[in-house]
Amino acid sequence: MVPIPDKGATWSDDALRQRSALSQAVMLGTNVAAGMILFTLLGFYLDYKRGTGRFWTVVGAIMGLAYAVYEFWSTLRLLRSVNPGQPERAPGSPQDGGKPGVP
Repeated sequence: MVPIPDKGATWSDDALRQRSALSQAVMLGTNVAAGMILFTLLGFYLDYKRGTGRFWTVVGAIMGLAYAVYEFWSTLRLLRSVNPGQPERAPGSPQDGGKPGVP
């Protein structure tokens, strides 16, 4: 149990893991959205300056998609390095006897 500084209560390890997973998901979504927007806007700017229609906008969107795939891959690699060899189990799944909250 980890003490919560403000209220004196404690969080269980499961709650900390869930909060960590939520923060990683928010960070991943933010990085993917920012990358897609940045690369697409860069392509749009190049099209505007060079007068090339939509060529660079499409190239920027494809580069943004490639960046999103890279972010997903690196996050997955990070998560697997934290828990090597442990299969993912959902609480209440048949692997833990159908009992919620069993590690």
